[in-house]
Parts: sequence; C-alpha cells; structure tokens
Amino acid sequence: MTVTSAAPSAFLLKAVNDSKGIIEGYASLYNMEDSEADMIAPGAFDASLAQWNRSGRQPPLLWQHDPTQPIGLWQLLKTDKTGLFVRGQLFVGEVARAAEAYALLKRGALSGLSIGYRPEVSRRDGKRGVRILERLKLYEISLVTFPALEAARVSAVKARMGDDGLLSALRSLQDAIRRAMPVSTQR
Repeated sequence: MTVTSAAPSAFLLKAVNDSKGIIEGYASLYNMEDSEADMIAPGAFDASLAQWNRSGRQPPLLWQHDPTQPIGLWQLLKTDKTGLFVRGQLFVGEVARAAEAYALLKRGALSGLSIGYRPEVSRRDGKRGVRILERLKLYEISLVTFPALEAARVSAVKARMGDDGLLSALRSLQDAIRRAMPVSTQR
C-alpha cells in the first residue's frame, strides 16, 4: 500500500507572505503650510476620493512621484479631522524597488509621503501669504525622501501576521498537515 499526501490547495500560506510591507500614515494634513506655501483645507479631497471610489480603483502608490515606478497599492484612503490617512501594501516580493523602499522604511531612512494633485479650487490668503487648496484632483501618492509637507509621514511599517517566528511556525504546521493527510491510496 502506497500513501501520498498533500495539503488541500485551499490551505496555503501565501497570504502570510503577501502581508509583508503594510504601511500607513498621513499623506496630507489639513491647515498646515508646506514648503510650496500651499495649505490644504478640510474637505479638499472629498470630491476626488468619491471619484476614485466610483471608478473602483485607488490612486497609485509610486516611488518618488515617478509614474514609471509603481511599488504597491493603496488599500485604504480616508479623511478625518487631521487630513488624508492612507494604508497600503508594498509589493515587496514582486517589485525590487518596493523591497528597497520597505527596507529603508523599516530602518527609518525613508518615511515621507507626498501627494500628486492638480488644484481645482483655490484662493490666495494674502495675510498669511499662502495658497489655500479647497478642492483638488488627487492623481497619486508617493513614498518620498523629502515631502513638501514635513509632517506627511509613514507612521507604521508592518507585516500583518507578525514576525518571521510566526511565519516559520505556520510553515511547519503546513508541512505537518501535508505529511498527515492521505490524498490517494494505491493497493
């Protein structure tokens, strides 16, 4: 009698690896002057985010505003009283630049976020000497070395399922299940 075993195809740990490279933070903050003398008003993103939602897509996650270097996917964009909060996934296993960005983020050598946009409604505040952006069209959000708004930063870099110790334990469990599950029997 020969017994072969294999885990069912539904039991794969691929999702654990895919969770590596989760980042989050504020891509923009309201009522703060940036290095270009621009200030974003609360509500400025609302129309653009609604348009993205209707399209079923999210703005691209780019490297240093380079449209030829997408490095991940934004999974969540939402506004609150602070600004535009984002959560995304770097394609660490598939895109070399994403793996580099992830390593730099984990080491603290990179943390800036920056938005690529076009102003749709703005006004000049002569008293403060700033342009107030009241509505804008959001095109992309990038990881950058030097954000125009100093406070626009990645605040968390994580792997959703925990550290490599947990991943190793789950892989061992997967191997044990494969060895224990008879798939076919020959006589």
